[in-house]
Amino acid sequence: MKLFIPVLILVLLLGMSGINAFSQDDQNVNFSYGVVEEVSGDTITIIEKIYDETTGKEAEEKVSYKIVPGTDFDNVSSTKEIVKGHEVDIEYVEKSGNKEITYIY
Repeated sequence: MKLFIPVLILVLLLGMSGINAFSQDDQNVNFSYGVVEEVSGDTITIIEKIYDETTGKEAEEKVSYKIVPGTDFDNVSSTKEIVKGHEVDIEYVEKSGNKEITYIY
């Protein structure tokens, strides 16, 4: 029993630090969706619909995302299968001024 309590405390502390690190990583992931406008090299440009809560109007905006090594694809095996007009969902992180895709489906 004397060994059980310190081990339990250690497990709880390690677990809590892991949860904290995990939630910090999640905060850096952003989400977007829209219709593909263009695929060029390692860049995908989509048209996003943006709802303005103050005016109640919807607007469209072209936004470009960068495909990087390690980008995960779902329902397609590469960018060659993504064409203008496809609807896509994108998970991305912002690094050095670029929106780098981590997952596209």
